[in-house]
Amino acid sequence: MNAKEKAEKITSKDEQTALTLIKEMVENSDTELFEELVNRMNFLFPFVRQNVVKRMEMSICKTNYANLYKFSDIYSPDFDKTF
Repeated sequence: MNAKEKAEKITSKDEQTALTLIKEMVENSDTELFEELVNRMNFLFPFVRQNVVKRMEMSICKTNYANLYKFSDIYSPDFDKTF
C-alpha cells in the first residue's frame, strides 16, 4: 500500500485500521505518509480532521514520541497541539 492509499485509510471511518496505520507511521517515522496526510487535511471536514488528530494522539507513547522529531519539518496547524 502506498502513502496515498494509507492516508485515505487513515481518514476513513474504520477506526482500527486507521489507528494501526498511524501507529506504524509514528513507529517507522514515515515522513512520506505524514506529508501526504498533511496535504489532505485542508480538504477534509473539520470532524474528520479532529478524528485524525485524535488517532495520532492515541498512537503516541513514551517509547515512540522521539520519532515525531522527523515530522517537525512538515508543518500543519492541525497537529500543533499534538507535538
